[in-house]
Amino acid sequence: MLKNLFFGLVVLIAAIPYGQSQSLSFDQARDWLAHEAVRVVRGSVIEGKDGTLLFTPDGSAHYRALWTRDFFYMLEGCPEAFMEGEALAAFRYLLNGQREDGAMPDRVQADGLAVYKPGPVGNGIGPLPATDNPAFMVMICKLICEREDDWTLFRECQEALAKGLDYPLKSEEGLLWIDPQNPHSPYGFTDTIFKTGEIFFSSMLQWEAENAMAEMYRKVSEPAQATIHEGKGRQLHESLQKFWDPEAGMFRAATVDCNQIDIWGSLYAIYCGLASESQAKSIVQYMIDHRDGVFQRGQIRHCAPGEYWERGLTPQDRYQNGGYWATPFGWWFAAIYPGHPELAKETFIELVEDFKENGINEWVLGDQKAVPDYVASACQPLAGLMRVGLR
Repeated sequence: MLKNLFFGLVVLIAAIPYGQSQSLSFDQARDWLAHEAVRVVRGSVIEGKDGTLLFTPDGSAHYRALWTRDFFYMLEGCPEAFMEGEALAAFRYLLNGQREDGAMPDRVQADGLAVYKPGPVGNGIGPLPATDNPAFMVMICKLICEREDDWTLFRECQEALAKGLDYPLKSEEGLLWIDPQNPHSPYGFTDTIFKTGEIFFSSMLQWEAENAMAEMYRKVSEPAQATIHEGKGRQLHESLQKFWDPEAGMFRAATVDCNQIDIWGSLYAIYCGLASESQAKSIVQYMIDHRDGVFQRGQIRHCAPGEYWERGLTPQDRYQNGGYWATPFGWWFAAIYPGHPELAKETFIELVEDFKENGINEWVLGDQKAVPDYVASACQPLAGLMRVGLR
């Protein structure tokens, strides 16, 4: 009862405006979004058939299931929204959906049905699951264990997580690979885009997950297994350098279809530590030089200015093919802030003012906007603030 009262008060505080002025201080913008993120996360909750609370991607009943990557983003950016035991129960609900062959679910519905491919049930995108879910499952486990300082959960599911990482198709260099003749979803925030060949973003997540597995194996005193995953991580780190385009000063998204500058991927490369110091400097400069072409009021498109993905299901200037998203803002903020703190803060205020005026949406483009109370849009900017010590 007291916990429910606490969250009710948080939602009430979030609804109180700071006044009629549209000019916020950075602290006001940060505090407003922190409160709103809790409201949006709690507003996304539905109940599974076994009573487990499922944290769906939005509070507007558009995506009514527990999505793996969205769950990670809300847990990373707004951990204070979760009451004791809720994140662990949701993680186990997802893990119970793992297939015998190792495939991790893209989402699990309230009725318990595990769905492996993005898109409608029975008519998902492409022949195979999205490539990013195994890595996100590893990172969810690590977040939960770290925050409890208890690695029991990893002991329970380490084999399942390792099997999940083995599932996606890979090239000889260890990079995640999608057959150009049979395209399917890569990283889920580009699930309608047909990147093929070796793919950057999901391979980078795989690298991050292999390192996380190594760290967790060392926590439970299994150095031999840790060494195996460290070796896989080293191979991926080396192989991922093939996506670097020194002329553009950015990473590219794939080696066959959609061999284009990857704005989100390049920002995440800094955020996760893949990018070298010189690469990070180049990416930051690119983002500053092309600010007008990649931003709309703090929200960021996937592609270079004026470009659209060359292969996919979404027409230009819609959704993942030209829309502007808040999801990658935290990565941008963490990349920009060390060298350009005022620019980072000013852009964060601009983002929050847009949220206050137009709502926290999945994506926007001009006057277009879609899926209000979108959880990743609310939570991921806060993750960037955390990364540089501003929360």
